[in-house]
Amino acid sequence: SHIALSPALPPPPSTGKPAPGSPRRLEIPFVGREEQRRQLEHLINQRQGRGIWIQGPRGIGKSRLLEEVYGAAAAAGGTVVWTGPDVTRAMEPLLPIRRLATGLLGLPCEPGSIADLREPARELGLATDDLPGLAEVFALHDGTPDMPPEVLARERQAALRRLVAA
Repeated sequence: SHIALSPALPPPPSTGKPAPGSPRRLEIPFVGREEQRRQLEHLINQRQGRGIWIQGPRGIGKSRLLEEVYGAAAAAGGTVVWTGPDVTRAMEPLLPIRRLATGLLGLPCEPGSIADLREPARELGLATDDLPGLAEVFALHDGTPDMPPEVLARERQAALRRLVAA
């Protein structure tokens, strides 16, 4: 089971001590979101879905809520993929989605070719028909069928749905 969490920044590693030379992390108390935390932990523990999508206005505590749930997801045996907006503001197309797909496919970095997608996709039970859609996520066009943009967008969405459900 995989859990996909989508806050703005990755959680700090939980080593118990900060790395030498690293700034101290300010611990923000977790207040007022206990019901949402319980609901998320219930979903994780019951394995009622592979992906959990959290969204909302800036500053309402999404990241803090997910920090609370992060450990529970990992402890339940899930693969946690932590993604969010491009903090460099480089405006890379589909960056959070590409990071999510990379993590769910179990790849160490973004694929450089469709060949890099074949085996991880097969291991997750995805079909060969999903490769053009996955390739579109990563803007890989080597060996993909020539399709109109609206068809490629539809294939991308379908492949992502199947990847999250795999």
